[in-house]
Amino acid sequence: MNPCTFQQLGIAATPVHTSCHILQQCIPQYTVGHPERLDRVHATLAAARTAAQSNSGVARCLSVVGAGYVGVGVNDLALAAHRLAVNLHQSQQGGLPPPTGLEQRF
Repeated sequence: MNPCTFQQLGIAATPVHTSCHILQQCIPQYTVGHPERLDRVHATLAAARTAAQSNSGVARCLSVVGAGYVGVGVNDLALAAHRLAVNLHQSQQGGLPPPTGLEQRF
């Protein structure tokens, strides 16, 4: 067990037995740098949207949702899809630029 875990749990005794197992075929994790890549994707989509709107007056958009962006579990995806649908509706009603889908994450 990690020494930090002992400290966090307030355990003073030395363990008699420990074991660690790597579980295969579980919920995946994002690789290092994933939040930074999402920041770049969000900025690129927002910039393209702004440029399209200034050229034509229309905010053309691509909004994204999915396991590659905002969560690997079904619950994460359902929440992200709901948020995007609500944000798209609100942006349309309020005359605001459409969301990229990456405004709320993690």
